[in-house]
Amino acid sequence: MSRLYLLFFTALIFFNIGAAQSVLQSDYLTHPSKNIDYVLGEAEFWSHARDSVNGGFFSYLNRDATQITDSLKSLPGNSRLAFAFSRAFMLTGNTDYLDYACHALDFLYTHGWDTTNGGWYFTTDAAGMLQAWNQWWDPNTWKWSFTQHYALVGIAPVVEATGGVHAGAYPPDYEAPVDSLSHWDWMMRGFDMLDAQMWDHRPEYAGYFADADLDWSNARGKGFTPTVDGVTTNALILYLLTKEDMFRDRLLTMADIMDERLVASMDNPQVKFGFAEEYDSDWNLNTESAGGSVGHVLKTAWCLARAYMVEPREAYRDAAQRLILDMWENGGFDHVHGGPLMGYNWKTGEVDAGKDYWMVEQAVMCGLINYYIAESDSMRRLCLQMADESIDFYMNYLRDDVYGGSFSQTRVEGEVTNDTKGDIWKNGYHGVELGYLTYLYTNLYVHQQPVQLYYHFEAAERQRIVELYPLAIPDQHLKITAVEREGQDWPQYDRDARSITLPADSGGTFCVTFENTGAPLFVADEPNTIDRLRLQPAFPNPFNHATRIEFHLPKQMQVQLAVYNTLGQQVRHLDYGRMASGVHAVTLNAADFSSGVYFYQLQADQQVRTGKLTLIK
Repeated sequence: MSRLYLLFFTALIFFNIGAAQSVLQSDYLTHPSKNIDYVLGEAEFWSHARDSVNGGFFSYLNRDATQITDSLKSLPGNSRLAFAFSRAFMLTGNTDYLDYACHALDFLYTHGWDTTNGGWYFTTDAAGMLQAWNQWWDPNTWKWSFTQHYALVGIAPVVEATGGVHAGAYPPDYEAPVDSLSHWDWMMRGFDMLDAQMWDHRPEYAGYFADADLDWSNARGKGFTPTVDGVTTNALILYLLTKEDMFRDRLLTMADIMDERLVASMDNPQVKFGFAEEYDSDWNLNTESAGGSVGHVLKTAWCLARAYMVEPREAYRDAAQRLILDMWENGGFDHVHGGPLMGYNWKTGEVDAGKDYWMVEQAVMCGLINYYIAESDSMRRLCLQMADESIDFYMNYLRDDVYGGSFSQTRVEGEVTNDTKGDIWKNGYHGVELGYLTYLYTNLYVHQQPVQLYYHFEAAERQRIVELYPLAIPDQHLKITAVEREGQDWPQYDRDARSITLPADSGGTFCVTFENTGAPLFVADEPNTIDRLRLQPAFPNPFNHATRIEFHLPKQMQVQLAVYNTLGQQVRHLDYGRMASGVHAVTLNAADFSSGVYFYQLQADQQVRTGKLTLIK
């Protein structure tokens, strides 16, 4: 891929967005409440994995959720499901989902903690006895940063949903184990072990180690997983829950590591694409492993933007946008069908074809939050388009609208290649995170419309003031504008401090309305979905001599088709005049073209869509 035509194509993308006034394609961005229905579909699907005999949730599900194909239970997977169910509660107020979340966490607490050395195990059988994933690889026999981080990912939102830092925060009718620690106690138990055993306290080499022996000796390695996964699972939310300096400092140190280690590796002449992910304990590049993930790059850009929301350092925003542009311009994105591609080799620059559900999710999250912090309209347009195209692909091809849940992988054009719904890695976490945060980000960041979230507070003997902070938005912008308890107004709240006062012996389920009161940003036009021009991928593609281009006109429109070579030169222009509403198809005959890559631009009135063609003779 030549740099010249990539620059041209990027300019063409910007031109198209401006011409079309950034019309959003996905209903999940134009109507963010649709994300609530999607989250419910995910939560209902995963409710079938509940083990009512031994506790916890199974990890392996068939597509229709009617059979559990393996008794293996992932311990961080149960925490991930606790995340999913607690967020489903926060969107709906249905405390059954809190019960599911606590059911998952109870299994984690009972069977997941290493009572000898501290820290979390990885997998068990149905009854909770330790069991290896397979005969070749068993993280139960050593400590892995992935396990230690993701064991915490579901505890934090349950703490958030049930009132924060106090014991006894369980939903109605949930019987907590006798003498159990509170969710907050477990959260801090896990974090304290991470801090004591896996954090490198040498200032010049700060960061979490990648792994260690079972007794925490021989801690080694650093890189993407111990750093960025630490932000998403505990660093940011611990700061938001407590506002304590120690958690803020840890979050910002990890953001500095992302900028100064991961992003900085892009300047290494050995790195041809993306960034290098693996390092030794002293942050020397591991040149034996050249694997990378487009999803990891986008996740890093997402986390840098979230750190920027806490501490607006230009270095964080600039690093995040550098990562986005590298993926967008240099082959990490499918600009025809939408969404990011999969893995890459940073030594050769080769990118794997195909789409993966969690990587597409990262593109949506990354795009929406970087839209909000971008300074230029052009960057906002790019980020919004990235989120729009990615969630459109996800909901069209990765969401299973028959049985619920999400597929794992598809081909580039959307054909499902892996219809599994669950294993030790995959469960409802990423799908629910996508729906939950798209609902919040799109309302608060893009449309600046209010959102409603539910919380359940158990009654206590003393008066409490509970602070709420669902997203990192500058303090002066995020406000509480209404609170209800069981459908009745609850006047005891502080709008600016985002807190609710709970007198002694009072509790219940509360619906809280939040608004972003900051100045409006660039906002995309949002015409009704019936007014959109739809362009289908050309077929066949690659092609020899001729290919068919199909499109849908929402009304009678003036239609033109232009074709450009990789130098940006127009090589064909076809004017079809005014065409009636409905589905149309035109044939592009390229018999006189040379083999190579071309871009086609369909313009109907003021709306423009672009695709890529590969001609092979």
